[in-house]
Amino acid sequence: TASQTAWAVLGLLAAGEVVRIDGADAVLRIDPESATDAVGRGAVAVPTKLRRPRAPVQVGIAGGDALRNRLAASTRLVEATDETTALVRIADTSSGETAGGLVLNDHAGQRWRVGVYPNDDTGIDRLVEDIEAIAVGHRLLDLSSGEGPNTLDPVVTIDFGTYEDGTRRRLALHGERLAVGSPLYLTVANTGTDPVFVWVFDVGVSGRSSLLTNAAPSGTLLGASGAEDDTTDLWDLDGEPLTWPADVPTTASGGTDPARWERFVVLVADQRGDL
Repeated sequence: TASQTAWAVLGLLAAGEVVRIDGADAVLRIDPESATDAVGRGAVAVPTKLRRPRAPVQVGIAGGDALRNRLAASTRLVEATDETTALVRIADTSSGETAGGLVLNDHAGQRWRVGVYPNDDTGIDRLVEDIEAIAVGHRLLDLSSGEGPNTLDPVVTIDFGTYEDGTRRRLALHGERLAVGSPLYLTVANTGTDPVFVWVFDVGVSGRSSLLTNAAPSGTLLGASGAEDDTTDLWDLDGEPLTWPADVPTTASGGTDPARWERFVVLVADQRGDL
């Protein structure tokens, strides 16, 4: 939800809270209600406070007041009250040149970053920034489809796979194991009778997210089925090699499989939007 405030020329006119999203419109509850007519349809609402889900972080270090204070100031993170719900876990190093430093682990306790963060203001700031980037990607994975009047029936097909000797080999949309360097392709086609807009995001093995259709941040237009522009190919005919970021460990402790998820998220809407 978000709180909005409407201002008149002579001062505060009314305050409003977003109670639902209706298509591209945010529907407000005006306080006081008597100001509803005065606000009118031409009023400009200015955000004053935003609330979003905050990703839980387990702080598994002695002391840690500075880190906890930094988490409390974040709008994307919160200290986990139950370790089973933690998106990431923070531990400290106990030996070697980096003793006393901080390490970033995933929810299963496996190292998610190669480096060690200094346990000082600079290191903690960098650590929290990295976790916030992971939280953005996690939020993408948690997005749900519209409900009620905002429901959009499935109108696109997704073709995903690799190239082998210049030929496309289609893969399942979930659960495939691929080697680093595998050339990928991803095609989205509109099967509906109306144009739609699509966005494709990558939430990589690092947990970070990126907009792959960044040439059209407001949405890539797909024409109605049968039109020349009803399909978009994400990459060129040679495909896009799958990469592994240098800051993500390629091994895992305890004989655990070091493989990690690479997820592509396709969003579809009937209107443009800034995502």
